[in-house]
Amino acid sequence: MIWEMGQQAGVRPASIHDLYLARGRGEVPPFTTPAMNVRILSYDAGRAIFRAAQQLDAGAIICEIARSEIAYTDQRPAEYVAVMTAAALREGFTGPLFIQGDHVQVNAKKYAADPAAELKALKALIEEELHAGFYNIDVDTSTLVDLSKPNLDEQQRTNYERAAEADAIHSRPRAGGRDRLRRRRDRRSRRQEQRRARARRVHGRL
Repeated sequence: MIWEMGQQAGVRPASIHDLYLARGRGEVPPFTTPAMNVRILSYDAGRAIFRAAQQLDAGAIICEIARSEIAYTDQRPAEYVAVMTAAALREGFTGPLFIQGDHVQVNAKKYAADPAAELKALKALIEEELHAGFYNIDVDTSTLVDLSKPNLDEQQRTNYERAAEADAIHSRPRAGGRDRLRRRRDRRSRRQEQRRARARRVHGRL
């Protein structure tokens, strides 16, 4: 229901990508974008952020939470988006809501024990974040840098070999790829319609 209220009021999760591109092209004046890790008393902290943004006429702000912070504060992505949206609504903030998955980080010990399982967990979190409304993702593989190696090439080998593998996979044509994308879009549409239906039922009881 909070998601639908935000959509109606103009408080919508968005990607900051296009704004950064416009900044790079010189189409907007210089600015900085504060990115704040809101993890404790999230609703109250969020209200303070959006209240300050209103007072300062600041639109480009990022609320973010890291993989580690999601774990130790037990705030899953859907809850985090709901809380930030509610805080923005309560303070009368309107505009794009830039929510970021900060430091979606590879756990070096888990990767050493089972690389495939750790990367699968990372991909699952990214998908969960995207479905929740995190449209800015900071993938952090710096933990895989091995400074015990003698040169930069060897220190970064795991990272660039993984990147090369990913490029090869994405460049390879996949049978049924369009069908999978269509099914994914259909599932997302059904979930959105279910949320709208629940919101209408709740409003009908008020």
